[in-house]
Amino acid sequence: MGELPTADALARILNAVTPLNESGTVELELAVGRVLSSPVLSPMNVPGHTNSAVDGYAFDGNDLRGDTAIELTLAGRALAGHPFEGQVTPGHCIAITTGAPMPVGANTVVMQEYTQADGERIRLLRPCRAGENVRQAGEDIRSGAEVAPAGTRVSPPLLGVLASLGLDRVTAHRRP
Repeated sequence: MGELPTADALARILNAVTPLNESGTVELELAVGRVLSSPVLSPMNVPGHTNSAVDGYAFDGNDLRGDTAIELTLAGRALAGHPFEGQVTPGHCIAITTGAPMPVGANTVVMQEYTQADGERIRLLRPCRAGENVRQAGEDIRSGAEVAPAGTRVSPPLLGVLASLGLDRVTAHRRP
């Protein structure tokens, strides 16, 4: 008997098997190694709110005047998990930490390393652009966006992403 070319051997194998079309809901902790039968869509924005990308001072980018250094008056503080309760008005800023929600009236953050504080006066030591150092809600993943298409094998890193989205189940093909 002669050798069977690879393409012919593959064709014979594929003709002899039936694809698994059955699928069902699988708890996330049991999903590693399973193949998704339906795409996974994000139920939320990531990040969930517009926030600061750095530790620094949040203010209205309209206060910027080209390359001219500006001074702002410190009006409060925002921490991750403890947003500033109020509105940032022109000429004012708030101290803000990485991940803290951007307050109403602020759309720009200058890194604290690029500032000089003198009591309640905060001086910018270098120019920055309006909108700088701000992460927009949904910048990483938009609500409704496809996170993993059907046919994706669930890996440990993907499992972590799915869990971080609050998902506890996926739809996957049955095991052989």
